Amino acid sequence: MKRTKGITAGLLAGVLWGMLFIIPLLLNKFTPLQITFGRFFFFGLIGLLNFSGVKRLIRTLSAREIFKIILLSATGFWLYTLVLFIGIQQTNGVVSSLIIGILPFTLVLFGRPKCNFYLLSGLCLILMGIFSLLVLPLFFTININLLFHVKITGILMLIIALIMWTWFGITNANFMEKHQEINAMDYSSLMGLISFIVMLPVFSYLNGFSNLWHNVDLGKFIIWSVVLGLGTSWLASIFWTHSAKNSPTSIVGALIISETIFGLIYSFIFEQRYPCVNEMLAILFLITGVFTVIYSQRSSALQH
Repeated sequence: MKRTKGITAGLLAGVLWGMLFIIPLLLNKFTPLQITFGRFFFFGLIGLLNFSGVKRLIRTLSAREIFKIILLSATGFWLYTLVLFIGIQQTNGVVSSLIIGILPFTLVLFGRPKCNFYLLSGLCLILMGIFSLLVLPLFFTININLLFHVKITGILMLIIALIMWTWFGITNANFMEKHQEINAMDYSSLMGLISFIVMLPVFSYLNGFSNLWHNVDLGKFIIWSVVLGLGTSWLASIFWTHSAKNSPTSIVGALIISETIFGLIYSFIFEQRYPCVNEMLAILFLITGVFTVIYSQRSSALQH
């Protein structure tokens, strides 16, 4: 029952995180720095509502643990988001979902999983899904046309984001496993406050507020920033923290593929088109691979 709740929470986090791949495209008149600031402005405000819980959490942590949380906030939240949004705006939702979709490999392989036939089969299925999106588009004209708008710098940014979140995913899962007493809501609120405290001076120095206030789409920016701050940040972080506390790292790593799947679905809706044959195959392989990896870890647990 505990593991089932952890899996459900991880899937819900993926549903929310999938929106990250289209919101920078919906806000294409704003820079990645502005969108990142908008996300963590509202994430920080939500964190302030639980300030008493944040203070209670900080009192229980050592200086070394606080420093680790600051690093986690950078690699999993504010710096990761900035790099990710740059990559998304220089590529598209499908390509960015694909590259970040490699996370199940990096998280599972570096998370010391229980190796067995089903785990290897699941990873192979995930690899086939990524292959379907990365290589097979060369045989479909519509995908080739889309790839012409992809910049190499955008792909590099997405790879950097992938590396950062791999470290965050594994380190955060291990940290939460050792600190079962930490309340998920307090932890999420602390992450939001740290990210806001960092982003406020950075944004003020590099951008300023005048360009933001005079943008004709300011209302649209505020609405989507609330979605980013409340949904894809605070609520998704609570779900993911709960999943990390109740599921093995290898299963948590596989669950991140739900972010890719929903990112692709949202991207197709944004582009107002149906998936191509290769994209449908990729989604099928990815979903099957996820559940195969989850089953592999469940079967290993039963055997022990």
